Amino acid sequence: MKGRYRVGAQAWALAPLLLMLLWVPLATPAAAQRADAVWNYTVRPGDDIWTISRRILVDGGLWKEVQARNAVERPRALRPGTRLAIPVAWLRTRPAPTTALDVEGEAVLERGAGPARPLRAGDALEAGDRLRTGDEASLVIGFSDGSTLQLYPRTEIVLRRLGGYYGAELVDVLVELERGRLASEVEKLDGGASTFELHSPAMISAVRGTDFRVSFADDTGGEGKDGRGTTEVLRGEVTAAAAGARVALPAGFGTFSAAGAPPAPTEPLLPAAKPVEAAPKLERLPLEIALEPVETAVAYRVQVAPPATAGGTFQPLLVDRLGDGPRLRLPDLPDGIYRGRARAVAASGLEGLDGDFLLEVDARPLPPALLRPTRDATLRDPGTSFAWAAIEGAPGYRLQVAGEPGFEAPLIDRAGLTENGFTADRPLAPGTYRWRVATMEADGGQGPFGDASTFEKRAPPPVPERIDAEGENGRVVLNLGAVEPGRRYGVQIARDRAMRDIVADEVVDGSSFAMNGLPPATYYFRARVLEADGYEGAFGPVQSVEVPAWPYWPVVPLLFLLFLL
Repeated sequence: MKGRYRVGAQAWALAPLLLMLLWVPLATPAAAQRADAVWNYTVRPGDDIWTISRRILVDGGLWKEVQARNAVERPRALRPGTRLAIPVAWLRTRPAPTTALDVEGEAVLERGAGPARPLRAGDALEAGDRLRTGDEASLVIGFSDGSTLQLYPRTEIVLRRLGGYYGAELVDVLVELERGRLASEVEKLDGGASTFELHSPAMISAVRGTDFRVSFADDTGGEGKDGRGTTEVLRGEVTAAAAGARVALPAGFGTFSAAGAPPAPTEPLLPAAKPVEAAPKLERLPLEIALEPVETAVAYRVQVAPPATAGGTFQPLLVDRLGDGPRLRLPDLPDGIYRGRARAVAASGLEGLDGDFLLEVDARPLPPALLRPTRDATLRDPGTSFAWAAIEGAPGYRLQVAGEPGFEAPLIDRAGLTENGFTADRPLAPGTYRWRVATMEADGGQGPFGDASTFEKRAPPPVPERIDAEGENGRVVLNLGAVEPGRRYGVQIARDRAMRDIVADEVVDGSSFAMNGLPPATYYFRARVLEADGYEGAFGPVQSVEVPAWPYWPVVPLLFLLFLL
């Protein structure tokens, strides 16, 4: 009995060691980082080895280890400014102040068993809080060491651990990403580096002093535990772990993993996407931006933030758009200067390096709609008139007409037009022209030009000046002459020179026209050329033709009497 008890006691004594051995394969990357982390404490006036140990260490008796580790020869006379290397594991912990720095759109906070409530900028956050962003929302969380966590639209996280340390600016953070995407900028402080650990159903990522992005979504891009997680490193190094395997990711690399699967081999991130124009100026609504294609990219993402952001960080996020091609439509933005960011997306789902640029929106006041000439119209009249829709309250307009697409040297450039129309004061030569209109502002400035419309100026058709005409036996024949292919004649015959009492108004395909059954009289006629597009040329001069009386009309009554007999 005594022997059995002794064996049992030995087994119980070994139990903690056995548990430790079982835990080792399951330890997270952040746990290993915390075990190795060191904080360089800066000695302040009045410090000695014992006051420091009592104030910031979990056990004041560790002063001996601190002294030995730092080879302190005079523990009572520490020189201010001296650095003492202290393992982070020895530091006393405390909750780290955490704040919602910025909220764009609809974001909610759930705390404990309480109801969800809108999250506001400046709200203090606690461990256990659940945060969600809406379809067009983003959120920036700030930590006491200066690090930030940015939640993109349709993202949900739980703040599992928000730890800090006495005597150190470091934080120890664990965030669970349940769905969506986020980016983290973890500060590397002068005395050491904070530890950030991000868990998703697919992967665990642990970092110190780095910039990186993490995402998790199911195969359809919605919620789910069976989807794919990604980790992308922009600065520093990240350790990613899943299914008992881990990979070290240097800057410029990423990995992905499905839930329950190990991380894929590291993959270099695609190069930064860039706009076609170095500093795009968007002057059309809806707003669109064109990017240079990136080889092997299957999608592109564009983000927009205000120009002046604290510390140069890309926040608050105003726009987050993903598109299949390098041309993306953006939501409406007020006129102004913005910061843009573009990324190419690989077939693996990993998003590439950030391409940053300045972006200007200058789409107001809106240009008016163009009315006349209509697009691709053909004009033949000597004068050229332009008309556009009036904009209520507009102080004026600017019209430009050019013979080339670029409007570098417009033939007509009239600003300050107060009416919604203009007639050119000189004829335009035959050719193709483009015209556009901008709305003026009260201060003399102007909004962007609208899309240019094209029209063609052609010479009017010739006017039939002289037409040979014959009149006999109740018949009029007009010899109009040859006409170019595609053209026809319009002919009018009337009983009066004013051409009001019309007896014929016909379109003639050939070179002559005949009309029968006309009683003896003097008739007046004129002709014009009709173009294939329906344009009607000017009438030529009015001419006349005589239809003489029938020479045998006196015998008609005699014949009639004979018929009656």
